[in-house]
Amino acid sequence: VGSHTCCGAGGWEMGTAEANRCIEEDKDPIPCKVFGDQCALNNTDNIEGDCVANGICCVDDTCSIRPGCRVAAELVQACP
Repeated sequence: VGSHTCCGAGGWEMGTAEANRCIEEDKDPIPCKVFGDQCALNNTDNIEGDCVANGICCVDDTCSIRPGCRVAAELVQACP
């Protein structure tokens, strides 16, 4: 999703020591696929993002709480 952001079996982490393990994923030329619904952050550019976890909407460099975000458990896929 973005640097210092990590989604996995243990949940969603951003800016924590646990999320730092995902820095290696950022070097992978094949991006992760997020299977959640699209969502919008109410920022200046109104960038569309993806629901990466229930209640969490992310774009490349930031995430926000969005109660409408839903991700079906069977659609979660680990990064390569």
